[in-house]
Amino acid sequence: MQLDRNEIAAALEIVPEDVAETALSIAAPFTMRRRGVESRIVIGDMMSGPDRTLLRGLAKGHRWAADLQGGTPISQIARREKVTEAYIRTRAHLAYLAPSIQTAILDGDQPADLTLEKLVRMQLPLDWSDQARLLGFAAK
Repeated sequence: MQLDRNEIAAALEIVPEDVAETALSIAAPFTMRRRGVESRIVIGDMMSGPDRTLLRGLAKGHRWAADLQGGTPISQIARREKVTEAYIRTRAHLAYLAPSIQTAILDGDQPADLTLEKLVRMQLPLDWSDQARLLGFAAK
């Protein structure tokens, strides 16, 4: 990555000639990963922390699954939440993700390309090992 000498100097409030040549380029292996609607640069295995959108989706999935198990009709949940029944259905199944996957999401240790959108669009297998393999978790 090449940095602009003038921009760096302006940000540091110094003259451009005082910016060392070695400070103008950064070389590191990276990959571009899509997360929802944005792209992220991922360097190594480093993650920036828990994905708030995934956390909210997981929490809602648990709440709605509990409501359904308690006998609340899906139509009633959908009306209460002001969403469609399909929306509830696609998120309630998140409560049945493998415990290791849920823990990784809570800790922010999920694969960089794992998004709520990806989870709700795919047909997840019931087998937890198959889920882990499909979603890009290393075998443990």
